[in-house]
Amino acid sequence: MPEPAAVRLDLPGSAYLPDEYVQDSGAKLEVYRRFAGIRSEADAEALRAELRDRFGPIPGPVEGLFTAVTVRMAAEAAGVPEVRVEPGRVTLKWARYARQQVVSALTLAGFRPVAGSNQVRIPVAAGHDGVDVATRVLTALAGGVAGL
Repeated sequence: MPEPAAVRLDLPGSAYLPDEYVQDSGAKLEVYRRFAGIRSEADAEALRAELRDRFGPIPGPVEGLFTAVTVRMAAEAAGVPEVRVEPGRVTLKWARYARQQVVSALTLAGFRPVAGSNQVRIPVAAGHDGVDVATRVLTALAGGVAGL
């Protein structure tokens, strides 16, 4: 099975392995490889359990890596190569869909997209988690465009 195209993510928060959590550089490199190889929620949960067993409770920056993996998988499923989450909005860039397909799918899913030629912005209301909104939008896009 071919590797999915790389997804570019710009998410808020920290996403890394702190030196205090994984001290050995070889182990750290292997854990980063494992993160890069995650292709399913089951893979993510297996790595999460292994990290807890080997290194202890998962710190915030490592949770950030899991969040990034979740968004990456959703973007891959939706065929979206770039995801940016900023205060008040989520921006997705794509190459594989027609503008109207994206707008229709997201509107049917209850979002209010503002589309350009190859990107769409979705407003994020104050107090809502932009990363959660991005994941829901990507999931809706993956299912919605296929159904159009």
